[in-house]
Amino acid sequence: MARWTPGHGTACRSTLAPIAPACHSAPMLLSRRTCIAGLAAVALPVRLIAAPPTASALGATGMTAITDDLWIKRIDRHTWLFTTTAPIDGGVIYPANGLVHRNGDALTLVDPGWTPAQGRALIAWCERSFGRMPSGAIITHFHADRAAALPVLERAGIPVHMLPLTRALLNDGTQSAQALPAPFAEAAFGLECYYPGAGHSSDNIVLWDADQRLLFGGCFLKDAAADSIGNLADASVPAWRDSLERVAARYPHIRTIIPGHGRIGGDAIGRTRALLAAL
Repeated sequence: MARWTPGHGTACRSTLAPIAPACHSAPMLLSRRTCIAGLAAVALPVRLIAAPPTASALGATGMTAITDDLWIKRIDRHTWLFTTTAPIDGGVIYPANGLVHRNGDALTLVDPGWTPAQGRALIAWCERSFGRMPSGAIITHFHADRAAALPVLERAGIPVHMLPLTRALLNDGTQSAQALPAPFAEAAFGLECYYPGAGHSSDNIVLWDADQRLLFGGCFLKDAAADSIGNLADASVPAWRDSLERVAARYPHIRTIIPGHGRIGGDAIGRTRALLAAL
């Protein structure tokens, strides 16, 4: 497993840790409190829709419906973008983006849906499309749009990688008294997992595919058309500004950015910077 040398704003010794598959230990279950807190804490949407989403609300054009709340599209040699939806705020439908990433024998789910049912549908889609189960999964922070399918992955025996801080937050549902690691990066499943510091949440990481020059920003990055930074309940705005500049400096030659919500592409880093500067 690749390591990088320590340094401020650069990589240091990783604390990314796999959660043991269910076949080796009892699955970690998300509490009702954690799920509710996560749903309440997701960023305010770039587009709220009170009915099933139109194509313009999905992460990209030309996505294929797999279920009534899951759409998928291949976007490069390694990567399939998916958008899942869930009702929040009194039934308003809210979309979120994740990835299926293939690198050699590694087949990875990234932020696999709002619900256990979506996690099961993504696993089934991988089995139909690739003839095998995902070999791993990555959770980019503790909110429910990223982690609610975690029990399904564990019961299926799929190793899940996340920050130890993310695991702690899922267990107790609060960010208080959690020590933050220094910025670091680690290779996992053919992706670089980079923790730049706190931002949208204290535990947010971004993912980098160097071959495709693709950055998955998750909720750390707003989409290029966003008109609001969103819900700041778990955010640290001053730290987010600094963390954003670390990401911009580390990845100067990005071809495609995938935000956690909204359309992919465009200058999501610049838009996030502008929205943070306005606060």
